[in-house]
Amino acid sequence: MADKKRCVVTGLGLICGVGDNVKDCWDAVTLGHSGIDEVKSVDTSNCYAHKGAEVDKASSELSPENYDRSSLLCIHAANEAFEDANIDASEKNIGVILGSCVGGAASIDKYYTDETAVKKKIFSKWVLRQLPTMFPLISDLRASPQILSTLVRQAQ
Repeated sequence: MADKKRCVVTGLGLICGVGDNVKDCWDAVTLGHSGIDEVKSVDTSNCYAHKGAEVDKASSELSPENYDRSSLLCIHAANEAFEDANIDASEKNIGVILGSCVGGAASIDKYYTDETAVKKKIFSKWVLRQLPTMFPLISDLRASPQILSTLVRQAQ
C-alpha cells in the first residue's frame, strides 16, 4: 500500500439545479426535491425534451470573469470547496479534478447560431478564423486552469 498514490478530498463545493452550495443541495435532495423544471436558458422548441435541471443564478452573479458558463459554475463550486477545506489558494501543491458532460456546449452553440445566421455561405472560413479565439473560452479543458488562476488571484 505504501507505493500507491493517494487522493485526499479536503473540501466540498457544489452548484446545481437544487442549490448553490453543498448544504442547500443536500437539504433539497433529502427532502425529495429534484431541481428539474422547464428549461429557461435555451430555446427548446425544436427539441424533444423541454425539462432539465438548471442553475438559476446569472453568470454575472457567479463571477466577474469572462469565462464560459461551465467554467463559472466550476469556479463557484471550487470557491466553496476551498473555503470548506480552509486551504490557502496560494499554496504550490494544489490540484483540481472536475467532471463535466457538456462543458462549453452552450458557448459553442451560441457562436454557431449567431454567426451562421449572418454568414451561412462563409461559415467554414469564419470557424477557421475564430477557432483560436473561441477555444480558450469554450473548451472543457479550460475549466481547471481557470479555477486555479481565479482562486490564486482571489488569495493575493
